[in-house]
Amino acid sequence: MIQKKTKTIAAFTPPEEYRPFANVEVCGIKGRNVQHIVEAEGFPPVLIGMGEVPMVWMAQVTEEPDSPWRWIVEKGESASTAIKVLTDPEAHSVLVKKRSVPLLAAEIALGDRLVLTHLDMRPLGINIYSEDGHFYAGDAKMDNCVYINVRSMFEIGPPPVKRFA
Repeated sequence: MIQKKTKTIAAFTPPEEYRPFANVEVCGIKGRNVQHIVEAEGFPPVLIGMGEVPMVWMAQVTEEPDSPWRWIVEKGESASTAIKVLTDPEAHSVLVKKRSVPLLAAEIALGDRLVLTHLDMRPLGINIYSEDGHFYAGDAKMDNCVYINVRSMFEIGPPPVKRFA
């Protein structure tokens, strides 16, 4: 009997340039020593790293089974004509829009704290958004939470299937 080997799905490795903030505030929710704000099926569809302005990576779901995510914003640069990344070095802030719809607004406060005031990934096909002072990830609604020393503040969807040869 010939046995077909299945490939192993590796854990997510962040981009080399990504350096997470030590302190994060996401629409009122606080995080300290958090690697990612959110994970969807083991992949963080949004990363916001340190830089002169918050350095953004945003992903969108694809139809490809071997590559279900694709970066549409990498290191603060848009890979799509529909996505605009607007930075303000004086205010240490970034705004990401899809056409005229805001997707993300963030700024650096007190030199080392990331403050995310708006996040809406629904236009990218991911049910993660902020509204009326609350944060929603999948079916969960969060406010007034503190996360310390965790990989991600929120996880939605099942974890990735690990297959071994």
